[in-house]
Amino acid sequence: MAIYKSRSNMPEGLTPQTVERVYDGTRVQGFMPYVDAEVNRLMDQTISKMYAAVIHNELTPEKAVAGWYEMAAYRNLINALTTRVKVGQRTGEAIADQMKIGDNA
Repeated sequence: MAIYKSRSNMPEGLTPQTVERVYDGTRVQGFMPYVDAEVNRLMDQTISKMYAAVIHNELTPEKAVAGWYEMAAYRNLINALTTRVKVGQRTGEAIADQMKIGDNA
């Protein structure tokens, strides 16, 4: 797929921002398996810390809330990246005819 840097060689109705959304989603999709694996590892580590604190009777409300925020941050990261992939895919499907990609080539 050609990345259009200006409107001069771009098909009618496309903008550089639209094409960039497709490109961005594709880039993010490429490294999602690595991010997923790392986030899962970090979440397991956080859960282990919480269990260890419970076992050693060291879990305070502050530690519990901090652990919850940590888990929420990891989930938010995955959700934000997944959204970028989905936006890129939907945009790509919408402009496939104009870009002459997919089955329409």
